[in-house]
Amino acid sequence: DTFYTHLKEKNADFTPSNIEKELIAACSNAKGKENRLCYYLGATTDAAAKITGEVTRPMSAHIPVPKICEKLKKMDFQICELRYEKNLDLNSVDLSKLRVAELKNILDRWGEVCIACFEKTDYVNLIKELMPKYTSGNKDYRFDL
Repeated sequence: DTFYTHLKEKNADFTPSNIEKELIAACSNAKGKENRLCYYLGATTDAAAKITGEVTRPMSAHIPVPKICEKLKKMDFQICELRYEKNLDLNSVDLSKLRVAELKNILDRWGEVCIACFEKTDYVNLIKELMPKYTSGNKDYRFDL
C-alpha cells in the first residue's frame, strides 16, 4: 500500500517497467520487513527468484493491493504474511516498560548496536542518549517496532 501511495504522490508513470525500476530503487534502501518483502519479490540483488512482474503488471492497471496480494499468495504464501508491529511514539512511551527485543529493534532501525549492554537499563539509557540524534527536528517522532 505504501509503495503504491508513494508512486501516486510522485505522479509516476504507471507502466510495468517504470514501476519495476521504482520498486528496485525503493528496495535498495529497504530495511527490516520492507527488505524481506523485497527479497520475496525478487527486487533485491541477493534474491533467488524474481517475481516483480507479478506485482508491477497488476499495479500498472491500478488493481488494489489486497487483490495483488491474493494472487501472490498462490505463488509464495510468505509475501502476504508479513505484518508490521505496533506504532510507537518515542516521545510519550516509557522505555523501561518495553521488552528488550523492542529496545533492540529501535537501535537496529537506527543502525546502532549496543555492545556493552547486559541489562535492560543499559538499552534504555543508550536509547535516551541517542534519541536527540535521531529525533531532532521531529517533535512527533513515531516508530514502527
